[in-house]
Amino acid sequence: MNIELAIECKSEQQADLIESYFIGWVNQSSRLIKEKILISTDIENNYWVDIYFEWNLSEPNLTYLYEALKSAPSVYRYALAGVEVSEFRYYSELVEDLPTLNLPGLVISTKLNKGLTGYKEFSPGYVWQPYVIPYNLR
Repeated sequence: MNIELAIECKSEQQADLIESYFIGWVNQSSRLIKEKILISTDIENNYWVDIYFEWNLSEPNLTYLYEALKSAPSVYRYALAGVEVSEFRYYSELVEDLPTLNLPGLVISTKLNKGLTGYKEFSPGYVWQPYVIPYNLR
C-alpha cells in the first residue's frame, strides 16, 4: 500500500528546506521499502512537498512518519499523512473550513490555531488532531 505525507509551505525556500530534511531522513531510515519526494505548486501558488512511501498502512508506520515530521524544520503551515492526501485542501479552503474541520492526523501551525478545540500539542509551533485508535483494535 502507498501512503503519503503532504506538507504545505508558503514559499519555495521553505519547501526546499522540508525536502532536504526528508531526503536526509529517508537516507537514514531502514524501514522504508520505496520512497519518492516531489515539490509542486497548487493553483494558489503555494508549495507542496509530497513524500510517497510504499508501506502497509498500519498505525506504527504512521506513528513513525509523524515522528519524523516532529523534527522537521518549522517552516510549513500544515501537513497530513495517509492515503491519497496530496493537495487535500488549498490554504484558503483550510483557513475557511478550519473551525469546523474534523480531520484526524492534520498538523497545523499554531499561527492558524485561533481558539480551535480538539487540537493537541504536536511539536513546538504546531498542533494536531491525533488519530484515535478504536478500543477494539488496541
